[in-house]
Amino acid sequence: MKKILSVLAFVLLSFQMIQANNIQISNVTTSGLTITFDISWENSWNSMNNIDLNYLNNYDAAWVFIKVQSNTNNLWLHQLVSTNAANHSISGGVLQVDAVSDGVGVFIRRTNPGYGNVSATATLTMQTLPAGTLNFKAFGIEMVRTNTGTFGVNDSTTGANRFFNYNVTNATIPAGGLFTGSPPLANTYPTGYAAFYAAKYETTNEQVADFLNSLTYDQQSNLTDIAPNAAIGSTAWTSGYAGANIVKIQTPGVNNTTPAVYGCDGNANLFFNDASDYQNSANAQFTIRRAISYLDWCGLRPMTEMEFEKLCRGTKFNGTANPRVITEYAWGTITYTNYGANSASYAGTDTERVAAPVVDGRMVAGYNAVNSLPLRVGQFAQNATGRASSGAGFYGNMDLSGNVWEIVVGVNGTSNPLTVTSLGDGNINQTAGPNNGNGNHPNWSNYAADTYWGLKGGSWYYAPYLAYTQVSDRGYVPPGASILTTSTVDVGVRGVR
Repeated sequence: MKKILSVLAFVLLSFQMIQANNIQISNVTTSGLTITFDISWENSWNSMNNIDLNYLNNYDAAWVFIKVQSNTNNLWLHQLVSTNAANHSISGGVLQVDAVSDGVGVFIRRTNPGYGNVSATATLTMQTLPAGTLNFKAFGIEMVRTNTGTFGVNDSTTGANRFFNYNVTNATIPAGGLFTGSPPLANTYPTGYAAFYAAKYETTNEQVADFLNSLTYDQQSNLTDIAPNAAIGSTAWTSGYAGANIVKIQTPGVNNTTPAVYGCDGNANLFFNDASDYQNSANAQFTIRRAISYLDWCGLRPMTEMEFEKLCRGTKFNGTANPRVITEYAWGTITYTNYGANSASYAGTDTERVAAPVVDGRMVAGYNAVNSLPLRVGQFAQNATGRASSGAGFYGNMDLSGNVWEIVVGVNGTSNPLTVTSLGDGNINQTAGPNNGNGNHPNWSNYAADTYWGLKGGSWYYAPYLAYTQVSDRGYVPPGASILTTSTVDVGVRGVR
């Protein structure tokens, strides 16, 4: 586990280094079709030699993808890389580069069992480049890999807000298996049985600012609530508490021509991205439309509600299901202690932490007058914490219970087109008009109906409803209020692949 958190890092070909708290990509150079950069992150692990089958056998990884800008159109577009791992290389002998079949990016991970900080120089081979003078951005997101295997949904609690007790023993689920009238799910649907990667952390304010800074003026305009040419310090969105609305205009755009530059200004002093600007807090302003666009742009996809339960509950390495715990939280017990902003020391910084004794079941949940924002993602993971005391899911994903709601694809009584291979391709809609900037994947970019979606895991805002932070609660599947295009103050997203 980590006590300093990963955020999206990007580097321009001008060799400017934008330093993220944990994962860092720097010293970018290109030669022909190759792009070379230094990459590092802290507390990486590979536990595939774990002999106790009750505990995880998995590894973390960095999902790395490239954007390219040509002076012929000034658009930041996705750059495909080789689908053959042999065309990529990395120094040091500790890490390896895993290619993916669609070429949207690569996974970089430990080759052998081990634990600790990692750093190396990677060289990726890109596919065909556009014409013109080019700039590049290299992005990295820390991910955690799950294992293929049986896991249980629900926790033996009855009620309208739960699935039936069901063990997902293969990649298909029969009609009525999850609840009365639930649709059959074919082996192409992401039931969670098959292995997948999921982001270690909920998407942060800095990651969202980096995303907006790769869009056109019109795309920014369609994905924010405030025009990109508004005054310095204007928030990107208009909803709710100032503490949950951190991303602001740093440099105003010029109508229809020059996009705005966005940054984080959590302390509202108009000095952007300084040490206490909440860059590493979970972004709480996601709508389904924004989540789809962001995940498509990253080359990831939304997770299903069953995949969410697997991240929390896990599966034994021998393929059998871990036992259910009635009313359990993401760390596998019913013990919890909820904290808020009034408990935080070093507020808004990359070392923000709850100034209280380490106890099991810590999460950011519960609202009061001084507790009006989500906190730094993953902050409960410290040097001496385990799964329960860091509030981690089975595989090491953080903040699955509390902090911000997680947007998921819900199971409902209608046909659902999502498939395991429904992955973002890195590109979003560039057509003029109200859809400019939308995700454009045909299998999950339709956000026209709330019934297609849901929220899991609860949030910092819902103190009276701590049951929502329990693994199996489905009280907001589908959402109780429309979050298709309307901002709230406590909705986030975590991508999977």
